[in-house]
Amino acid sequence: MNYFYFFPLVFYFLSLFRLTFRSFATNYNFGLALMILIFITGTRWFSDADFEGYFYIYQEVPLLESFNIESTRHIYGEIGYLFFVSLFKTLGLHFTVFVFSASVTSILLKYYFLSRFNLGYFAFSIYLLISFVSVEFIELRWSVSISFILLAYYYGLFHKRILLVLIFFIFSLMFHYYSVLFIALFFLLLVVRSSYFYFVAFYISLLAAFYIYINGFNFNANVDSDLYLIERFFRYLNDPDSKVGLFSILKVLYFLSFYHFMSWLGKSILFSATERIALFAFLLIYSVALCFSFVPVFYFRASAVGDLFGLVMIFIASGRIKNVSKRILLLFVFSIPFLLWFLIDISNSFDSERIFNYSSSIELII
Repeated sequence: MNYFYFFPLVFYFLSLFRLTFRSFATNYNFGLALMILIFITGTRWFSDADFEGYFYIYQEVPLLESFNIESTRHIYGEIGYLFFVSLFKTLGLHFTVFVFSASVTSILLKYYFLSRFNLGYFAFSIYLLISFVSVEFIELRWSVSISFILLAYYYGLFHKRILLVLIFFIFSLMFHYYSVLFIALFFLLLVVRSSYFYFVAFYISLLAAFYIYINGFNFNANVDSDLYLIERFFRYLNDPDSKVGLFSILKVLYFLSFYHFMSWLGKSILFSATERIALFAFLLIYSVALCFSFVPVFYFRASAVGDLFGLVMIFIASGRIKNVSKRILLLFVFSIPFLLWFLIDISNSFDSERIFNYSSSIELII
């Protein structure tokens, strides 16, 4: 059943046909494709490296009547995430229902976010090529947290809905501690409006990432901590071979280069405030990600969010190109490297045992 891993390709080509032949992919069959995608991720069963850990966390978390900080101190995970687990268990729901609910939330909210912008459905298909395995399939907590971060940014930066921003950031924090970084970056985006600041920060970080890739980064320090996050961070610091691959860094340059190319082609159209915000968010998030290129897990978590804003800025810029045929061709050309990225990612994920032969929880019923 490993062909399920390749469903993002079906989604991509369906989106491409919808982009090219408007009548080919209706809302009905496109919605059906989304449902199948959610079904594949939401019913996965011991098919990835993290699944077993989440399964046993679910078993250990007490019911709400016994839920408190002391009773969950020995269990890995944010207190908010553990609370949701406890809620599902108290309602008598199986772990499979929890996983399915997380997939519904993660995928639909990201699709909603991208659909607010130009040709969001095609942008979403490219996102799947980049992050289907690493985020939507493996990272249960972070995938949901990203979706809430995106909505907080959307309603805060584009619509100034402060109450919604607060609600979505609270939910993102409940699912993953790494959200703290994006809350800080959100306020920086509100305060700093200079393009000079964002570009300078980005290129300094890019140079630092290339330096780390070539020379490595070693910081000898022995830190004895009971906190897993701190222990893991210093483990990376003490490992001179800890760094992200060259293609992960070049991907950032590809995003920005293609954006500038599209902007040059559409230079006769005014630069919108929405596009400006998306560009600044992309530059700022990746400035931080590149600085963490010696800590791969931190880099890839930040880059997953950066990629989504990169897609937004490119697809907004594509709207400035008046010629529809040229716009479609350029977006298709832009997407081609990510097709190769997806196939390589699937292969590497099997080789590194991040994913295994696909199995579905539906098999437990049949």
